[in-house]
Amino acid sequence: MEDVIADSIAEDEEVTNWNLEWMDRFEKYAKQFMPKMFAANYYRNMVNYWIPFAYDPDHRYPSIRFPWIVSVAYTSEVADETAQGEYLNLCARSLVRHNLATIDMMLNSKHIYEINKEVSEDNQSISFIRQRPMLV
Repeated sequence: MEDVIADSIAEDEEVTNWNLEWMDRFEKYAKQFMPKMFAANYYRNMVNYWIPFAYDPDHRYPSIRFPWIVSVAYTSEVADETAQGEYLNLCARSLVRHNLATIDMMLNSKHIYEINKEVSEDNQSISFIRQRPMLV
């Protein structure tokens, strides 16, 4: 997932240049002073900030509450708090690029299915189960 998103982002020179600038700001004003709190991973001109969680049945995020159903949850971030005009368009363009890369990855992946049929005199049952993870 990280690779397909990075490939897509790298195709847009303007977004890449902004990413490089934001990486510099993140390092200068956050990570260098609080490396444990801002333990970012720089990957191919992107900042990937991972927060690991253990299973928690009461957590509000589905990926933490139901890890056997939701295998990953992420938020793509842009500095859009006060964005307007062309800069807002750039923010939107980068998010669309990010999301489309993820969707394309899922559409082009392979899935393994298990089909179970049980038939008796009184009952019929069929299940169609997609095995995880998908193969990309």
